[in-house]
Amino acid sequence: MKNPFEPSPAMRAVFGRRQRRRQHTAIETGFFELRSPSRVWGDYGSVLYDGMAAHLPHHDGMLSLERTAQGMNPITFPYPAPVFTQQGRQVLERIGVSNVAFHPVHPARIVDYDWTGWDLTAKYPSELPEEGEPENYILTRPHRQDLADALGSLWQMMPTGCKDGDISSGSSMCPSELTRLDSVKTGIESVRSQLESGLDVWMSRADVGEGKVIVSERIRDQLVEEFGEAIVVTPFTAYVFLE
Repeated sequence: MKNPFEPSPAMRAVFGRRQRRRQHTAIETGFFELRSPSRVWGDYGSVLYDGMAAHLPHHDGMLSLERTAQGMNPITFPYPAPVFTQQGRQVLERIGVSNVAFHPVHPARIVDYDWTGWDLTAKYPSELPEEGEPENYILTRPHRQDLADALGSLWQMMPTGCKDGDISSGSSMCPSELTRLDSVKTGIESVRSQLESGLDVWMSRADVGEGKVIVSERIRDQLVEEFGEAIVVTPFTAYVFLE
């Protein structure tokens, strides 16, 4: 059986050319990347753990979320922004995160599909979706308003101080300078300025950092304590281009 997660030779060749295009170096930032535990099963795991929030247009200015009713953690990471349950939002408010705002999320398609008993250590999910397309875990099933109601209020988290549009657009992300910079000099200066800013949360623009969620050391341990296995926290390294 062909491994569905194995990149094709053509994709490996393209990736290799991109990597050789410009040399870069790494800067240890002192920040931490917050991400989903959904790395199991590739895109299959991502759809099951986090759902989808970019497939449908916004609804009255709100992010449109499509996901399974089962298995929703207090914090999830659908592209393009983290989504919190009411419980998850209350955690951030209790911790006292310095610079986040919350915007309501529209539960556009919440489906009945319980995958939570599957063996997460298995190489492949217990069931593959129709036609092998990850999104079909959701798109082939009807919306259940009663299950959407049971999830309660859902919230899109956005750092405050965003500079690229309205918070409801889904495209406004806070400073991306930590993710990719044009020189080592500006990289070091940017990291230093962010450390001194007193902010707790950053999000890189999707076009430069795949929508990375970056948090300060001040709140890292509290997030791990509160969210446990719902998140993965790793040291964040900024890659900057050599001059």
